[in-house]
Amino acid sequence: MELSQTIKLDVVYLADCLDKMRQLPDESVDLVYADPPYGSGLKARPYRHTDEMSYSDVWASLGEYAAWMAPRIGQCRRLLRPTGSMYLQCDWHATHWLRMAMDDAFGAGQFRNEIIWCVGGGYTKRSFRKAHDTILFYTKANGYVFNSDAARMPYSQKLMVHVRQDADGRSYYQDGHVKGGKTYLHPGGQLPWDWWSDIPSTIFSHGKDYTGYWGQKPVPLLERIVKASSNKGDTVLDPFCGSGTTLVAAKRLGRRYIGIDSSETAVRLSEGRLA
Repeated sequence: MELSQTIKLDVVYLADCLDKMRQLPDESVDLVYADPPYGSGLKARPYRHTDEMSYSDVWASLGEYAAWMAPRIGQCRRLLRPTGSMYLQCDWHATHWLRMAMDDAFGAGQFRNEIIWCVGGGYTKRSFRKAHDTILFYTKANGYVFNSDAARMPYSQKLMVHVRQDADGRSYYQDGHVKGGKTYLHPGGQLPWDWWSDIPSTIFSHGKDYTGYWGQKPVPLLERIVKASSNKGDTVLDPFCGSGTTLVAAKRLGRRYIGIDSSETAVRLSEGRLA
């Protein structure tokens, strides 16, 4: 396919993301968030209890799934500007396969975080409960955008009861693990650790944003990623945009967006939310 010399922004494409990304020019986006099928082997799930299906996640093997994902990850990297980042969300089914695919595409040295998003999980009597998704964070190069202050969150109440102020009015708590015994608090809050338990995943947390689309992610999750790894006016790409949460977060935060999905239902939902 021929590369387009221009790139259309604030648009949702109905297409296989591999085909569409191949048409886009090199280094044309600033941030990629991808929430692809997880390699779970689950059949298509209905949308809002109707006969319309969200997507299918059935594969002959995880090897087949990984082979399907690899060129799509490669295209995501090609589209990123040198300051760009990619976040790839998955779960226990194929995290190990996707980590290797990301290493192959970006280089192991461009790995930044394996973020654990605590989402809750089902019940079982034969293993510990599987209760998290994994978000792999890689960068195109070393000079990447990361707005740590924009991603800060309030300190926990458990910590705040131990906080004191020094003569200059700076907040601190006693910490025997640091020189001087004092750890000072940042006035903007704390930078999140690489496990996120403060953003609920239940349908009730979506509020008016809930669409009923299988696998829909909450807007605050994407807002954290967009704030941290892009600036206003930057372009955010979601090649598996589903119900459009990434695009909604990007628009609300003053970013441009490109969404791609092979499901007519997904594209219709995304466009409706963005309108």
